[in-house]
Amino acid sequence: MAVLGLQGVRGGVGTTTITAALAWSLQMLGENVLVVDACPDNLLRLSFNVDFTHRQGWARAMLDGQDWRDAGLRYTSQLDLLPFGQLSIEEQENPQHWANPAERYLHRLTATKSQRALPVDFN
Repeated sequence: MAVLGLQGVRGGVGTTTITAALAWSLQMLGENVLVVDACPDNLLRLSFNVDFTHRQGWARAMLDGQDWRDAGLRYTSQLDLLPFGQLSIEEQENPQHWANPAERYLHRLTATKSQRALPVDFN
């Protein structure tokens, strides 16, 4: 599985948009894609028509003691989305509660064979 991590030098440079476009393009080429939002802004979901009020995501699930895999969304038969989730300002400022466990889960994701591409928005 190819893992593509995209990170802008600062907010507002288009990293989230490029991540969404890359995921869409890969699935149009026939690839199975899981696109992951690793940014606390939680904006990648909007590129895939997820309602603005949708609060669920992998980081939100981890903080709530739920299974992060339940936060995944199917967009097309070849494109799945894993939103970050809505966190409070205090939760965003304390990433040790969600960032360290996320690294372990990212390694598990790369071991799966169901997706050939894994674009990740780190911006």
